[in-house]
Amino acid sequence: MDVCARAVVMAANQYFTSSSNSNMVYLQSQLESLQSHTDNLPSLKFFNTRNMLAVDCLTRVVQILNDPQVKMVLANKCIMVFQNLVQDHDLCTLLQSQFHLSESLASVLKNSVEKQSEGFTLECIQLLMMLTYGQQINFHDNHIKYLLKFLVKQICSSTSELTQPCLGLMANICRKNITVQTYIRSLECSKLCRALLNFLLDQNKTNVIFSLSVITSVFQHEVLGEKVLSGANLRNTLQLLFNLLINGDTGITRRYAVDVFTDISKSSKILHSLLKYEHLPICLENTLNLLTSSVPDSVAKIFELLIEFSSTAQMRTSICSIMLRCQPLRDLSQLENLLRKPVNQSSSPLFATIHWASQPIEATDTHTASLLAIDLLKEVFEEVLFSDDKNNMSRNHVEVMVCLLIKILRENCQQTVDTSDTKTQEKTTKVLQFLTVLCSDDDVKKLIASQVNVDMFRTILQHQFNQNKHLYQVNNSSKHHTASDVGVEVILLSLNLMSKLRRHVLNLDDYFKLQLQDCRLVPFLATYITSDNRDHVQTALQLVSTAASLDIFLDVVLCDSVATMNVRNNEETAVVVPERTTVLSDISYNKENTNHTILPLTSKHTMSDEDNKTMQNLILKMETNLEMKDSKVSDIIQLYEHQLQSLKTNEEHLENLLKTKTLELVQSDRLISQYRLNGARVESESHNLRKMLQESERKSEEYLEQMNDMRLKLNNLETTVDQLDQENERLTIRAEEYEELKAVHSEIADREERLSRSLTVAQQELKAQTELHDMLQKHHTTLKKQNDVASDQLFTLEKECKQQQKLIKEKDTNLTETTKSLSKLEKKYSSLQKEKEDLEKDREELEKATEGLRSEVSKLADVKKNLQMKVSSLERVCQEHEAAIAKKDELISEQEEQISKHSQIAALIQSLSGGNKKSADS
Repeated sequence: MDVCARAVVMAANQYFTSSSNSNMVYLQSQLESLQSHTDNLPSLKFFNTRNMLAVDCLTRVVQILNDPQVKMVLANKCIMVFQNLVQDHDLCTLLQSQFHLSESLASVLKNSVEKQSEGFTLECIQLLMMLTYGQQINFHDNHIKYLLKFLVKQICSSTSELTQPCLGLMANICRKNITVQTYIRSLECSKLCRALLNFLLDQNKTNVIFSLSVITSVFQHEVLGEKVLSGANLRNTLQLLFNLLINGDTGITRRYAVDVFTDISKSSKILHSLLKYEHLPICLENTLNLLTSSVPDSVAKIFELLIEFSSTAQMRTSICSIMLRCQPLRDLSQLENLLRKPVNQSSSPLFATIHWASQPIEATDTHTASLLAIDLLKEVFEEVLFSDDKNNMSRNHVEVMVCLLIKILRENCQQTVDTSDTKTQEKTTKVLQFLTVLCSDDDVKKLIASQVNVDMFRTILQHQFNQNKHLYQVNNSSKHHTASDVGVEVILLSLNLMSKLRRHVLNLDDYFKLQLQDCRLVPFLATYITSDNRDHVQTALQLVSTAASLDIFLDVVLCDSVATMNVRNNEETAVVVPERTTVLSDISYNKENTNHTILPLTSKHTMSDEDNKTMQNLILKMETNLEMKDSKVSDIIQLYEHQLQSLKTNEEHLENLLKTKTLELVQSDRLISQYRLNGARVESESHNLRKMLQESERKSEEYLEQMNDMRLKLNNLETTVDQLDQENERLTIRAEEYEELKAVHSEIADREERLSRSLTVAQQELKAQTELHDMLQKHHTTLKKQNDVASDQLFTLEKECKQQQKLIKEKDTNLTETTKSLSKLEKKYSSLQKEKEDLEKDREELEKATEGLRSEVSKLADVKKNLQMKVSSLERVCQEHEAAIAKKDELISEQEEQISKHSQIAALIQSLSGGNKKSADS
């Protein structure tokens, strides 16, 4: 990791010296290598403020982001590196508080929006969201106002891939930041409120909890907050929060649900409504069941919520009863099996909490969950110990808990011998506090005493006496030594626990008294006495009161140490500390921020002149034996021997610190050379800035004139706004009319739909009628053909009638010849008789055909009325046929008359021929 970080620093220096393409490509490759090295969490331990190379590397990467001329590809690589770094909570806090990375990212976001790079903008917002969670930002930093306006604009606009991360970032920035909340309320509040209410109805649970977090942070005491967090809506909000907490699809949803619960529970009205919530016991039980199925990140937030709920007596009692409802473990083997199994195989919330409390401290999330689990167990058993009814706390539960705590304490003692890790000491502190609480019960105290010994306490105290910096650096502020501060608490809590167990543990009482008389304990007691924590002061005073009853007590030294610390604290409060302190010793390329600060080096302890004079006077008195008649001379000599021994060890530590200081000076020389190069660059930039300042002054005068013009335009705009208000009223009336027309339109649409259905039915009927018409048309053609055949037959009959007329004429002319051809006429008569019969038959057939045609025409007239015209034409044809037939009948009657005449003539001829024969015979 050292090689990679050093390569990044060198590549960045080359790029800042000459921003050529080759240097940029080389820097890009080194950033990719750094990204690959920071993928795993153990490698992130390299980045801390004690490692100058790591600080220099982070400084260069932030410098690249601050460069306004940086390429998007290079900035994207930096973003990817920081996405890996912010996975560690401590490193995330360092980047936010010391390097002010959020300000740099806001500047980069502004440039990316101007260049319309949506993909890079999304990555930048996601990094800001991870960076600002649980962190405070300074509203007066550069580009923060632009960032807030951008977030409000994105939330109020249409939904896109930027909406959810913008909501999450807004929730992070607004939480516990009154300045930001006030500024957001001064923006487009109405549009933002409508957008947040719409997100409450979203199907995405993450969007719902983000919007609810913004509402509770910004608008809790506004109209929107009163609507959501009062009356019947408050019950729905609580149900929504519990649903998001219990059924949340992601750890982010549960994390923000816990934050919202924590924020709203600070209100007494909401807390009172929460206690009256009818489903609260079920919701608490479901929340506790989440401990058996969660990951370290989300389970830590659940522990925070349960501890927050435990601050209320009613909910603490409910949580205690639910957790102690399970069957206790029978022996220690079951405890070992429980700790070896995965947490999702735990059968109850109590066993899951015990599992989390015993987890190692490698990762930050696991460490946090472990500490919070111990705090929750302490709350539960403290509730049982100090309650009137102790039946819920079975003996087996207490035994398992004591065994677990002693096991953790022994493991931490072994780890403190190997390393002075702050996390180990924090867990030790939690365990000691828990054991101190359990010692309030006499039976439990005896149980604890049976499992501890003097060696365990000796290991804890000796490690702190050898490693803690408070013993040697009294003049330093304790806030610069987090591990040492926790070590002070470890020592005092150990002594407090020893004071409770000394009567029950062998040889512990003697060792406890010996430690109270140890001069090395004085700085730790002084630190606790001058603390601003009431519990710390109470613990220190109890130990002091116990030590005062002993034969030897360093009360004078303790008073001097307390006075020295009070003077130091007064001096620290009197010093005006800059608002922003940073480890960045680089030169920022951000034109809006050119101030640079460097972390001050830690000052070493040196004795004051007064202390030296006092020491010298005492030595002279001891050497000359001036008035040394006190009975406690030997005690005083022993006291100062201890003091001289401590000064000797202090001198050794100072020599070690001097060696480290020489190494730091070598590194500082290298940094100074870099700063000189950067100074020349700053000088050129300052020259450019002066030119820009002159140009900006000239532009400001122009802008002033434009401002006057804008004021005039503003007056005109006010008049137009009034007109627009009137127009808005007219538009509201038009909108009401539009709603009415919309209702009428819906009725017309329904009517149109019904008509379209009836039209389709009519079209189907028309299709059937057209098919029937085609069939009748075909039938009409067949009838027409039959009519043509009948007309042909009538035509032949007419010809035959004409021939008969010609024959009759020939008979009239040849009447004289009739006698000769009488026989022939008879034959013709018989033939005509036969033809007459045939004609009669034809007539009958024609009559039958006409009757059939008439019946068919009548049927067609009844079936299809729309074909009446055609049927009437057919009837006229039939009438013509009937007229022709009538004419034929007349011709036939005439022929019959002629035949009758011929028959009469024939009879007459026969009679004449008969008379002639008779006359001839006579």
